[in-house]
Parts: sequence; structure tokens; C-alpha cells
Amino acid sequence: MKKIFSILFLIVFPFITYADEAEEILAFALEKQNYQTLQAEVIVETTMEGSPQKMVQEYKYIVKKPDKVKMEITKPFKQTMAMSDGVMSMKMADGKITRQKTNEIPGMGNMNLQSMQTIEGMKEKYVIAKKKEYNKNGKGYVDIELKPKEKGILPQMIMVIEKGTGKVTGSKVLDEKGDVIMESENERIEEIAGIYVPVEIKSVSKAKIGEKEIKMTTRMSYKNVKINEKIKEKEFEVR
Repeated sequence: MKKIFSILFLIVFPFITYADEAEEILAFALEKQNYQTLQAEVIVETTMEGSPQKMVQEYKYIVKKPDKVKMEITKPFKQTMAMSDGVMSMKMADGKITRQKTNEIPGMGNMNLQSMQTIEGMKEKYVIAKKKEYNKNGKGYVDIELKPKEKGILPQMIMVIEKGTGKVTGSKVLDEKGDVIMESENERIEEIAGIYVPVEIKSVSKAKIGEKEIKMTTRMSYKNVKINEKIKEKEFEVR
């Protein structure tokens, strides 16, 4: 009986250890990028495989945790979207404004941005595990696998974390089969007010147009970034 127990212990215990280690690594990374407020000007450039055309979007972006976000699009058209105090507001180019409670929007519920940047919040939503550990260009990295506990809006993901610093250098989004459908690389990360902020991000995703699979490449640039500076409540109003 003791021998059987010992064998079972040796089989099970390593997975417990890896799970605890994965949570510690992820907790450290989340802490290093856990801002309370963010303000930035964002430029998004998207190109599609086989097309010379480049789509460009520009917007001003502000966040105040736990539940306030505003995106004011200035290019290629004017549109404003804000979520504050449980209400989503949209102002279209023609000036028309619509409002809806976030808990009435499927998959959104009561939005809490802070919960997704704490290990406690992530543990509620995901099973966290260390997938692999490796070296690249003289630096060590860990791939942390995040599997949603419930099927729904949350995707299966892999976060790439630099050992020692806690920098999240990239991520992958997987489909239900485990195939990568989007891969992102944080090409440039700045430390602002003690917080790691990705300011140059490249993402490659797959999209189907009819029967044909096409790759889309998106580059996001964050300019004039401000972290943890005071933002007045009225900044999230849509009028």
C-alpha cells in the first residue's frame, strides 16, 4: 500500500509543483504591469496577406480601473466608445449616441479590468500551468498556459514571460483544437512609473474569407503614454 501511495505521490506531486510555480511566475508578471490608470495615443496599422493596402486607425485611449475605459477614434472616422459604471456608451460619426448596460451584453457581464491583472482574478477564470521553459538570444523564457475553466468568451492562451524580469514579451491565442490563431510579440517594452508597458506590438492572426485562409498582420504603437496619473471622472462621459 505504501509503495502504491509513493508511486501516486511521485506522479501527482510534480504537477502540483509546476502549477504553483506557474502561478508564482504569472503573479510576478501581472504585478509588474498592473497600472491603475493609463492614457495613450494609439496607432494601429493592419495589412492583409496578398494586398498592398494598409488600414490605419488612430485613437485616444484612457483607462481607470476597475471599470472605466474610453476609446476616442479619430481616424479613419470619428467614433467614441466608453464603458463606465456598468454602462457602455457609443457615439457615432453622425453624433448619435446609444447606451446599454454591460451586464445585458452577452459575454461581458460586470466588467472588472483589475481582476484580469491579479493572480486571484486569473485563477478564478483559468487553469494555470507551465508549458515549457527555454533560452533565446541569451535570455530565459517561460510559456505559461491559460485554459479557461468555462467555455465561452475567454480564449485558451499562452503567455511568454521573460525569467527574472517578469516582462510579458508575447502571447498566443489558441482555438479549441489547440492550434494557434493569433500570435503577438511585444517588440518594445518601456518601464513607465515602475510599470512595464508594451509600446510596440506586432500581432499575426488568421482569418477565413470564404474557403481561403488569410494572414493579417497588425502593428500597434502607443505614444505619449501616462501611467497612474489622475484622470477625472468626467473624462469618461460621452456627450
